[in-house]
Amino acid sequence: MKIQSQEIKQLNITAVFTEVDHTSITPEKMRKIFELTKEENKTSPFLEPSQFIKILGIPSRQKDIIIEGERLRVNDKGGKKPQDSDLIRYFQIAFRELTKKDKLIAYGFNYDILVISEKKVDFKKFLGTNVIKSLSATSILESGLRVLSTKKEKRYDLQISPTGDPKRLLFHLNVHCPFKKIDFEQLQKQFKENYLSLIKIIEKI
Repeated sequence: MKIQSQEIKQLNITAVFTEVDHTSITPEKMRKIFELTKEENKTSPFLEPSQFIKILGIPSRQKDIIIEGERLRVNDKGGKKPQDSDLIRYFQIAFRELTKKDKLIAYGFNYDILVISEKKVDFKKFLGTNVIKSLSATSILESGLRVLSTKKEKRYDLQISPTGDPKRLLFHLNVHCPFKKIDFEQLQKQFKENYLSLIKIIEKI
């Protein structure tokens, strides 16, 4: 696929723990650790739908910090490529201040990218010959794809979804790392490498 343009909708880093102490996570603490200004304190909503879900949105920085059950998720909606994003810094602060690293059991990356192709997408390429024959359709208007794979202990979940526009596809990649320790010196490298791998996949489709 020849990419005309791409839009990064969201980048995300997630960590999974055996347990998280929700009682110590307060709105005041979350705002303090990210050093919000007075104005940001007013414009950064804190939501607590339940005692096990806590969300701090920081619109001015295009970040969401979410504690849900035993998961920590930090989202970046700034649209920057991983090498230009400051997501790692925000994730490291949240990881250090809101959780206990010895409770970590896994972490992972999520990438959501809207891709515009130079030509209309041939949706048949996402379907096998037998599927196309069984449909007995005169044309395939849209289709998608999901592939789960593993490589060197990591699990990859690639999803390709149609958007209603024959030149636009939404790509999602989740990389699950079942490791109990995070090497923050290597995290930025991993963050970037996974993104570049996704771009290569898109170009080869």
